[in-house]
Parts: sequence; C-alpha cells; structure tokens
Amino acid sequence: MILQIPFKPKIILALLVAVVLMVVSSFFFFEKMESIVHGDLYYYGLIFSYEWVNSYWANSHMYMYSLELATILFGISIVFFLFHMRNRKDTLSSYICSLLLVVGAGMSFFSIYIFFRLNYIVNHDLYSYGLIFSDKWFADFSLYTEIMVSLIAFAAVLALATSTVVYLSGKKTVRVVLAKLIDSTMIAIGTVALAFSIVYASDLLTLIGLGLLFWGVTFSYVRTEEYTKKVLLQTTASAQLVKLNQVIQELEFTGYPIYLPPKYFRKRDIYKAYIPKDRLALIPTPEQMNREEPKFFIEFIESPPAVLMTPPGAELVQLFEKMLKKDFSKVNLVYLQRNLPKLLIEDLEIAQYFEIAIESDKVRVVIDNSVYNFPNLEPEQANIFPSFGSPLSSAIACILAKVSGSPVMRVNPRTGVEGRRATIEYRILRLGEKTS
Repeated sequence: MILQIPFKPKIILALLVAVVLMVVSSFFFFEKMESIVHGDLYYYGLIFSYEWVNSYWANSHMYMYSLELATILFGISIVFFLFHMRNRKDTLSSYICSLLLVVGAGMSFFSIYIFFRLNYIVNHDLYSYGLIFSDKWFADFSLYTEIMVSLIAFAAVLALATSTVVYLSGKKTVRVVLAKLIDSTMIAIGTVALAFSIVYASDLLTLIGLGLLFWGVTFSYVRTEEYTKKVLLQTTASAQLVKLNQVIQELEFTGYPIYLPPKYFRKRDIYKAYIPKDRLALIPTPEQMNREEPKFFIEFIESPPAVLMTPPGAELVQLFEKMLKKDFSKVNLVYLQRNLPKLLIEDLEIAQYFEIAIESDKVRVVIDNSVYNFPNLEPEQANIFPSFGSPLSSAIACILAKVSGSPVMRVNPRTGVEGRRATIEYRILRLGEKTS
C-alpha cells in the first residue's frame, strides 16, 4: 500500500499547541489534588508523619520533573516544526521535531506511572496514619486525578500521532505493508498490555500481552518471501540470456537499446528492443519496423545495421498486465505511479520499495532491494544484463514505451547501485532524435 501524506502545517501546528496546552492544564488539576492531600485530609483523621510524607514528596517531585521535561520537549518541538514550515527541504528539523515529540510522549507516560504510585500512597498507605474514608474528599480527589491523567495520556498519544505525521509528511510517498503493520500493532499492544499488567497486577493483561507479543513476533519472522524471490530470479536469469549478451558483445553492437512500443508492429502484443550498431543512431520509424516485422527472438537488420530482439523484461510486462487486468496501451503514466508500487511491493514482492517520478520526457525510477540485485548470485551470472539492466528495469522500459506510445531509452545503461537502492532514468524519445 502506497500512501501520500499531505503536509498541512496549520493543522499540525494546532495539534502541537494542543499537546502543550493539555500538559500545562494537567498541572492545575495536580495542584488541586495536592491541596486535598496536604489540607483536607487532615480534617478526616490523617496524622502528619515524615514516613509517608517523604515517600509522597519523592514521588511527587519525580512526577513534576518528568512532566515538566515533557512540556519543555513539546515546546522545543514546536520551534523545530516552525523551521520545517519555512524550509520543507530541511528534513533534519522534521526528524528532530518527531524525535522530541516521541521522547516527550515517553516522559508523559512515565509521569503517569509515577502518579499511580502517588495514588497508591493516598488510597492505601494513608489509612495506616489515621485517615478516614469519606465520599466527600474521595469524589473530589478522584475527579481531579481522572481529569489530570486523561489530559496527560491524551496529550502523549496525540504527540505520538503528530510525530508520525511530521516524519512521514517529509516523504513524497510512504510504503505501508499491511502484514508488517498488523505485526507491529500486535507487538505494540502486547507491550502496552504487559506494562499495565505490572501496574495493575492483572493476570488477564499479562496473558493478553504475552499472547499478542508471541503471535506478533512469530508472524514477523515466519514468512515465505525468501523462497518466492529465489524462484523468480532463477526463472528469469537464464542461461539463454547469458548467451544472448555474449552474441551482442561479440558482434560489437555498441548502441543503447531502444524499447519500441507495440504500435510499431502489426501484432500489438510484441515487445522489441532495437540495438543499433553505433551509439549515434537515429530513432527507427514505425514504417521501417513494419517492413522488418519480427518473427524470431532475435533478428538482424542490414540497413542501418542493428539488432531487433525481445528484451528480457517482456514476459514480466505480460504478467503485470494480467495481474492488474489492464492493457498498458490504454493507461497513462499517472496510473503507473499509483498502481505499479503496490503490484511490485505487495503482490509480487519483487522489491521492498518502488517509486516513479515523471518530469516532462524523463522518468526516474527508484527501486530498493529488488530480487534481481540478489546478493547470492553466482559470480558467472553477475554480468547477465549489462546492456538491458535487470529484467525488472527492462520490463519498466517496455511498459513506458507501451504507455507513452513512443520509443524509450535508458539514459544511463549502467546505472549505479548504492547498497541495495538502484536509481534508473529513462527518456521518452521522439522520431528523428539521435540516441546520443
């Protein structure tokens, strides 16, 4: 699933301000609660003693320090977000803003944990020092504490949600794998359930937390995608293509492959790559290809000298059309931007990230962790596709040619790969243009 997170700076800024206001408001209700403990409870039999006061003050100070630190972090996050609003290209400020919000939310949850210790002292320990229960003081005390904890908890959750939006809004597209999202959600809920089981000493929450953690971790690591990737790679990286590449090199055809759209031929289900003898060659015309109607996998053209062959990605294009239930000649480039990422990432699991950027007659494709960059390839197979790139990059060129109805050429046939990320650029050509 590919999502595009809209950047709404005014809404995000309002959420950040709301987080700070809720945390600040909680201080008011904490002071109300403090006035009951250090004032009203003495009218209900409470006896002052340093034994309970020292413990209460230690937890009270820890609560205040953690909540004050959270407030400071939330305030600083607003400053970094304002920097990010002025310069969207400055992603560092958005990352720092998100980090501050996450840490602030963590301190807020920690302050809630400390408050539960304070609440235990008031509703348990103080009865040992003469406190008499009464609905009058207990109702006010419970009301203030519930409002205070609700404000802090809601502010922390809102801060986490806002941090996610701020972080993701700096990206053009966001890839969401539904299975991984479910696994992560189960692990997160299980961890929270275990934390609350410790606070409330609940066996039920313990069982729920352990169950969710077990299944979340199990589903995260038990997958069949590794086997699927190897099968796809072995099917496409065949010895036939190795020999074909050797033939092209021995014949000294140095021109860049030009992917011709099916409309160049009488049969509309044909995908062919035109490789001229020299790099400085004119784009072939549909009339020329109609005279040279291909019948075999590879054919030689005498005038001008060139090779016409089926590119390694032709079968993949047919598979993509079948799965999408679309004829690529009847769609546009925007359709590819919306649908190819999901097909390659989720449905076929060919890549872990896929993005298409369109700019006039140039198309840039970014691929992460493609199965065709598999690290365990045998050494003799490492140079299978020097002219065409991988079957996936060749398939993308075929698709672009069919969608645009024009010849397509890779701008740089030997695209550099940084780690496992490959950036491939294509150019949509015009008739009469040279392949320089």
